[in-house]
Amino acid sequence: MSDGDRPSDSRIEEDYVKVLERLALPQAAAAQLISTETIEKKWQMIKMNKNLLADEDAAEASRFKETDRHLLLEIDTALEPSIETLSSLRSHLSTADRDWLRGFRKARGIEILVKVTGNAGGRSPRTHFAVSVMMECLECFRCLMNNIEGMNAVVKTDDAIQAITFCLDFEWKRLAQLCLEIPSVTCYAS
Repeated sequence: MSDGDRPSDSRIEEDYVKVLERLALPQAAAAQLISTETIEKKWQMIKMNKNLLADEDAAEASRFKETDRHLLLEIDTALEPSIETLSSLRSHLSTADRDWLRGFRKARGIEILVKVTGNAGGRSPRTHFAVSVMMECLECFRCLMNNIEGMNAVVKTDDAIQAITFCLDFEWKRLAQLCLEIPSVTCYAS
């Protein structure tokens, strides 16, 4: 897509809404972007995310793949998952579109996160490593709960909120902030 291929303003508006939907932005954020961005910025966003508009290509690109399942399996079966692996998952979650997130949920991704978070949160005394694992898991939950669909999925998962709140430890300031932020946003959104 080049500027020479620029469609009408009304088509740009339609495509912009589709792109924002595929990016799984929270409704309030999407509504604000739709109402405040210029047509030129919307066109730039469409060009940057053109693969999301190509149905066949978008379906393939956003599909939860075998490598993603392998990442989850690695996290699930490790006695102590590496920070690097959890960070990789967080990176995937922060950039994932709605279809990928659905695949993640179907692959029991939330349940795996709950298990890892609970295991790390249940250790006493808490080591730097355990706190780092909890931080990465909480960041993953935060990414998942970035929209109402993800928030509902986490809240409905057995023991998810309990695992999150078990991470609360005021000796670790950033951990406590993250731990309090997630239930607070959940209460606010519900």
